[in-house]
Amino acid sequence: MKNLYFISALFLFTSLSKAQCTLTISQNPPPPVCNVSPTLTAIVAGGGGGLVIDQNQTVNTTCMANFSQQDLAQSFVPTATTICGAGINLANNVAGVGTVTISLWTNLPTLGGVMLATGTVVSNPNTWVDVMWPSAVTVTIGTTYFLVFEGSNGAQCVGGSTSNPYPGGNVYANLGFNAFAGFDYTFRTYSGCSPSATFLWSTGSTSTAITATANGVYNVTVTVGACTNTAVQSITINPSPTITVNSGTICASQSFTIIASGAITYTFSGGGPVVSPTTTTSYSVTGTNTFACVSASPGISNITVNPLPIVSVASTSSLLCTGQTATLTANGANTYSWSTGATTTVIAVSPTITTSYSVQGTDLNGCKKVSVITQSVSTCAGIQQLGNQNSEIKVYPNPVNDKLYIEIVGLDLKNTRLILTNPLGQILLQVNFNK
Repeated sequence: MKNLYFISALFLFTSLSKAQCTLTISQNPPPPVCNVSPTLTAIVAGGGGGLVIDQNQTVNTTCMANFSQQDLAQSFVPTATTICGAGINLANNVAGVGTVTISLWTNLPTLGGVMLATGTVVSNPNTWVDVMWPSAVTVTIGTTYFLVFEGSNGAQCVGGSTSNPYPGGNVYANLGFNAFAGFDYTFRTYSGCSPSATFLWSTGSTSTAITATANGVYNVTVTVGACTNTAVQSITINPSPTITVNSGTICASQSFTIIASGAITYTFSGGGPVVSPTTTTSYSVTGTNTFACVSASPGISNITVNPLPIVSVASTSSLLCTGQTATLTANGANTYSWSTGATTTVIAVSPTITTSYSVQGTDLNGCKKVSVITQSVSTCAGIQQLGNQNSEIKVYPNPVNDKLYIEIVGLDLKNTRLILTNPLGQILLQVNFNK
């Protein structure tokens, strides 16, 4: 991965003056800047036809129009015979970096206008964005011309005012260049671009603007007739952070902590470092280093979520009599841990009262699930229980042909019913003992 850089806060406006000309270097975007190389523009004002501000509308009280609205333009009337470039002031929002194109037209493009010049520079919010055209354009003083603005970042906004600070023109915005009388963008144009003004940068360039791409000192010298001046800028390029994060595997219903490194502050797509995904999910993490640079690409944490095992328990008997034993069998996992302390798949229980038993099953992924079974127990108040008392029940003869005798000794048969059936379940005899 290539390192991306920004220009440090050491990059400030510099101005050196002499008797007849003043030279400044304008940086766009201003510091701090990450991931783009700034444009340095030499601006000379004074004698000999150097670059001077021709039309300056400085009021910027509101966000007038975003680039996403399209068809943005400002009409104006020049006061000089040549125009070298133009600028707009972007409102203070959090739109981020983009590029801005400023073009000079004889009329609106939708009304048959002809484009006379155009240029594009990198743009940042809350600052002037100036475009210097390759050569000066001759214009007619007193005639209306149009500056058309386009931006790659639709969220960036051109500042302006609704109080008509520039009576010589007005705002156009939205598809079809709709006019808004009394509204003005915060704009300026540059004029006086005489060929007698020459520039020489330390990079060897003779243009009015260069791109700073490396560490070092940049200087430019302007010559306007007998006037010579030099401006110097020193820049430092700092790398953007490279973010690394961990990945892992969890079971459903568990949480995972993302551990990031490579920066000093982080932003997590999941809202924080601790996440609880229900399915396999990827999370992105960006970071900011001590130079206020944000990572060019995020770190990606891939979290695999395994389902919980489906654990079930079955009993050999849904109802036990006191003293009987049931076998409980667990299914659906690889290993088991019972509430009785057993760790086998099958256990035997002999509860004296209705009792609940739990078993935790663990699958091959280490995921756990608990299942509970309730084993019902009855006192079973019937012949089997009564046989434990000092009583006796005799049934004879066996086999029986004609008569069957039932002899009951030592039992209280009050409110008892005796039912005798054959192998087919048919009732042969039914006797109620009510006394």
